[in-house]
Amino acid sequence: MEKVTIATVAERAGVSRQTVSNVINTPEVVRAETRERVREAITSLGYRVNQAARQMRTGRSRLIAVRIEPGSDGINGSVLDRFLHGLTDAATLAGYRVMLYTAADDDHEIATYDDLLTAHDLDGFVLTSTHHGDPRTSWLAARDVPFVTFGRPWGAPDTHSWVDVDNAAGTAAATRHLIEAGHRRIGFLGWPAGSGVGDSRRTGWESTMTDAGLTLSAVAAVDGVDAGADAAARFDSAITAVVCASDSLALGALRARPDCAVIGFDDTAVAAAIGLTSVSQPLTEAAARCMDMLTELLDGRAPATPTQLLLPRPWWCALPEGDRHDPLRKAALAAIASASLVAAGCGSGFDDNGSKTQQSSGPASLQIMIASSGDAETKAAKDAAAGWATSSGNTATVTPAQDIVQQLGQALAGSTPPDVFYVDAARFADYASVGALDAYAKGDAFLPRLNESFTYQGKLYCVPKDASTLALEINTDLWTKAGLTDADYPTSWDQLTAVARKLKASGVTPLAIGDTRDRIGAFLVQAGGWWVSADGKQATADTPPNEQALTYLQSLLRDGLAKYPKALDAGWAGEAFGKGKAAMTIEGNWIKGALSSDFPTVKYVVKELPAGPKGKGTLSFTQCWGIAAKSKFKEQAAAFVTAMTTADQQMAFAKGFGVMPSRTDAQATYQQQYPDDAAFIAGAQYAQGPVNAPKMDSVLADLDAALQGLATGDPKAILQRFDKNAKTALGG
Repeated sequence: MEKVTIATVAERAGVSRQTVSNVINTPEVVRAETRERVREAITSLGYRVNQAARQMRTGRSRLIAVRIEPGSDGINGSVLDRFLHGLTDAATLAGYRVMLYTAADDDHEIATYDDLLTAHDLDGFVLTSTHHGDPRTSWLAARDVPFVTFGRPWGAPDTHSWVDVDNAAGTAAATRHLIEAGHRRIGFLGWPAGSGVGDSRRTGWESTMTDAGLTLSAVAAVDGVDAGADAAARFDSAITAVVCASDSLALGALRARPDCAVIGFDDTAVAAAIGLTSVSQPLTEAAARCMDMLTELLDGRAPATPTQLLLPRPWWCALPEGDRHDPLRKAALAAIASASLVAAGCGSGFDDNGSKTQQSSGPASLQIMIASSGDAETKAAKDAAAGWATSSGNTATVTPAQDIVQQLGQALAGSTPPDVFYVDAARFADYASVGALDAYAKGDAFLPRLNESFTYQGKLYCVPKDASTLALEINTDLWTKAGLTDADYPTSWDQLTAVARKLKASGVTPLAIGDTRDRIGAFLVQAGGWWVSADGKQATADTPPNEQALTYLQSLLRDGLAKYPKALDAGWAGEAFGKGKAAMTIEGNWIKGALSSDFPTVKYVVKELPAGPKGKGTLSFTQCWGIAAKSKFKEQAAAFVTAMTTADQQMAFAKGFGVMPSRTDAQATYQQQYPDDAAFIAGAQYAQGPVNAPKMDSVLADLDAALQGLATGDPKAILQRFDKNAKTALGG
């Protein structure tokens, strides 16, 4: 005999499942005629109330359902797999179980809804792959079945709760990245028109190209590697870069146009494995938001935020310190290069035992890869390399990488990596953990806090080539307008709040601050906390000092004393500051070049960041001179690095492209020559480097997404979420 459920009774009586539950548990809230109709259905069907006593008490089975998408090319299907994993985790935390089902199309899925609601006391659904004219949502809504969608209601009003990713923002960021790398002929490889997601991804590329006054060139293909290759072959030969709607299409573009720079979308495992640059969707966050909304609906509450559009994950870098223009917009949108490193490391490995003959003497031909901030840095590096080559009898070829994360990842995974290369502190642990780097360094001459950024499991691998730190920039005209003087420059949190209130009263936003850990983290240091332990092995976010730091910043945001760049219609905090939309900002010494170039009339001073409860604190951003473990010229490479890091050479680099020296014995000379940088120099003595642990990219990206919602979020919940994710990544 077929099982009788609440859904069966509801269908027979022509009411909702909640009404049936009300008749059983709180009959007084139901109209008399409806009560009688439901009771008749219960009697005629033989429904037994004690069959699901808990459901009757709560009206819930604690069971939700979501569809498993059919596989396609084995690449893009992994995107939904990651969403399902995140949804299952979020449901478990909320006390729910997830039921999976399959369906070939919309009609089949709707028929499946009917079957599932009849056979199981499902509480609700999470729908994926929304599209124009989607009939599923109206079917569920008409039957009063709770649901949320991962995907907006394309071409329809917002009649239900949904979470989606801003696809246009992702391709726009990818396109800007390529433009800033020097490309002008950038094609778009997308899907045929009519796909909401595909059309949105094309819009991001198209609008960015149009704003830059560049020529549009787009081709379309059904998703897949082969189709992508066929379509990419139709691009004009003048195209030098391609933005793609998916990683499958991007792989096809790489096959057809290996001469082009290619950026995919979705950050699939395949993309990571080959070092393909790809925009990443915040799938774990999206799943958690979907579950939050569904839980609110099931609790009988309207979701606090019924529609949420999340930003994708371009990997915003704390950039080469000499960058003269907007550093935060120079995105390294790459999938983590260490994925390809791990793949190679599991085979022959990165050490040079038996793989190559080490050449310890005689002339060497060194290959040096740099992530240049511009022509000035490229020229300075090439001139210095040429000088060393002449004096040493070797040759040294300097190559500026267009995308060093992707290019270096591929090179290190292969057999012929560059001998010497820049390693960003934020990426260092990924390289060190898989044996890609030679531990040549002796760091006695360098600032100890910078050395910490290039130490892994107690071993210093490479020496820092230069340094940058955060400081407080103050617009002196806006400061004076608010009735403030030099004596009011804040040196503590209390003083920062006080001057911010006066600035707000004068009609200006007091502080513009970046919305990621690379700026907000400074408050944690000032409170005596940090995201992870000093050895990078333990997550330490959920602590009172860190909660105090986030709560303080939250108070500034809520009171209008601080704003994120987006709220000021700016791409980064330095832009908002330069345009006079904020009286103060927290940025690094790269802001000098950006202001002198883009906003030369702004008058400002730079001060150390205000101290917190535990004293002064700031963040450092640096790169080291890495040497490949596979290099056959390690001795000559080490000699090259020694020459590049003498005090005189570092001062030459400072003059050439604006970086601060990393050597201890060069600090006084630099400050004497550049007195306006005193705050940046002082910060280098106590600055905290980035999270120094491998395989943390997705965890840190999720953290940044949470910090973007700090103003209305729960600081402790943000910290707890980071710790949970970080413990998984760190294996503890």
